[in-house]
Amino acid sequence: MAATDILIVTVIYLDKYHGKEWPPSPFRCFQALIAAAKTGYRRVQWSPEKEDALRWLESLPPPTIIATPARPAPSYLGAVKIQTLINVI
Repeated sequence: MAATDILIVTVIYLDKYHGKEWPPSPFRCFQALIAAAKTGYRRVQWSPEKEDALRWLESLPPPTIIATPARPAPSYLGAVKIQTLINVI
């Protein structure tokens, strides 16, 4: 296997993973890549080269996914002190 046959993707969830399957299917990962590339401020950076790269990735056979076992995220409790308008003035 040549080094060009390997694509490593690191996924960081900013919130808890809400999916029911782990690891996510290759199709769900591909959907996430497109959403990340075409939403928010990144949509103005869209280019034909990026579209070509995603089309190439889409044309490949499904990959073998190696992932660590799912584990629950630690829960936490946050608190915010709410001041009334009278206390602020």
